[in-house]
Amino acid sequence: PFFTLYPFYRYHTQTAANYFAPYLAHSLRNEFFTSDYDLSAFSANKVGLGFRYAPLYGLGRFKTPFSTRITKFKSLDLRYGYYRQTTGLTANVVSADLSFVLP
Repeated sequence: PFFTLYPFYRYHTQTAANYFAPYLAHSLRNEFFTSDYDLSAFSANKVGLGFRYAPLYGLGRFKTPFSTRITKFKSLDLRYGYYRQTTGLTANVVSADLSFVLP
């Protein structure tokens, strides 16, 4: 088919680094310590919907500079996703992908 509508879902979980603790909760006797919450324990979910347009003969073709070879654009993907972490971080993510083939 030329058009495809597809859902996606991603689940991620991580444990905290051994030397992670909240701000001002460290002992100065520790050799290593951090309060960077990217290294804390959390889980995250990302859910969304994607749209792909992929005609049988591609979207278009063009000659590569200084060559006789032809490059072909195969498909276009547009995706929207909603991301949420247990730490409270949320994000709306929009992405575009243009697939092509190099000879």
